[in-house]
Amino acid sequence: MRDAENDDRDDAGDDFRWLGYGELGQVRGISTASAIRLAFRRKWRHQDGNDGTVRVAVPVDEAKPQGEVADSDADGVGRDIGQVVGLLETAATMLRERGEAADGMLAALHANAEEALARAEAATATEREARRQAEIARTDAEARLDRLREDLERVSREGEARFTAEQITREQAEAEVVRLRQENQARRELGLLARLRAAFRRE
Repeated sequence: MRDAENDDRDDAGDDFRWLGYGELGQVRGISTASAIRLAFRRKWRHQDGNDGTVRVAVPVDEAKPQGEVADSDADGVGRDIGQVVGLLETAATMLRERGEAADGMLAALHANAEEALARAEAATATEREARRQAEIARTDAEARLDRLREDLERVSREGEARFTAEQITREQAEAEVVRLRQENQARRELGLLARLRAAFRRE
């Protein structure tokens, strides 16, 4: 295999030049990757040099810097379009992710709102039930208090009645005792009088 210098010297002709991809890119004002794509697209003949550099047979017209302006512009436009498309895809992905995150946040807020509403309704129901139970307890307490008052009044009346009956009974007993004492005194006096009479008769 001939080295690169011999390739350039021996095979160079009026119609083409042997250029490496980097050299082609420099001549055309494009990147090495764009030079490789250009060479494959144009199907230019290529060969490996002794230095390991791949060289392609570039037509003389294609190897002129002024001749590659259109390709360079087109390639630059392609790169610009690709970059714009990439940016647009990235932006679309970011917007989609943000939209999904916003949907998730909205769903979470909605769930939290529903949970808070349910808790509020449960608290309201509990408060209503507590008030109802308190009203029932108050009514029951008032009823028990009324019954206690009635019982107290009844016991008071019964106590007064018993006290009055006991007082009457005591007064009657005292009167009976006085009567019995008087009768006993009268019997004693009659007995004494009878004994005196009997004594006078014996005389």
